[in-house]
Amino acid sequence: MLPATIVRALTTPAFEPDQFVATKWSTAEDKAKFANDLVKFVAQEFPRQSFSKALYQRLSNTFGHIAHYNRDGYYSVFFERDADKVVFLDQTLRWPCYGDPTYTFCDVECAVQRRLRAANVIDVAPTASLPRPRSKPRRRRLTCSRHDAENRPREKKMTEKARGARAPQRAGSSRRSRWAARIPALRAAFAPAGTPAL
Repeated sequence: MLPATIVRALTTPAFEPDQFVATKWSTAEDKAKFANDLVKFVAQEFPRQSFSKALYQRLSNTFGHIAHYNRDGYYSVFFERDADKVVFLDQTLRWPCYGDPTYTFCDVECAVQRRLRAANVIDVAPTASLPRPRSKPRRRRLTCSRHDAENRPREKKMTEKARGARAPQRAGSSRRSRWAARIPALRAAFAPAGTPAL
């Protein structure tokens, strides 16, 4: 539970429409409502019932976030564990707020960031449970131990005859040799008129 002073610092004073610039698609009132809903959502410590469809749709398009398939997926990625909440706040605070306020919500992003920094929300968040940065997994080589372990039993059952070389193939039975035999005919068919055959 966040201390009452932080909750007050987050939610008061409420964002007003005159603080924001309207876009072609959203009014200044829409921007103010989103900003107030977001800081209230953070102040209440991310309750699921407050994570409305409208909040999800706008939040997934701001602060560099993505949709994560749907509202439930987004919520499970950022708000179910304390460590995820810290990751959300960190990403929200680090976002550089690109764009022009007449086309994007960058003015709302900046205002929300200022409010979160002033309230020191990230300092109160449980940082002990921060996840380690995820490293890229190494690609498995074809000769990894798992692959070898799967193939070992089959190797033991193979007979000496099976371990030997392949049976010889008929001349001209491989795919490569069949195509090689067709090359002169193809060259002749597609050669310009009057060109000598090779």
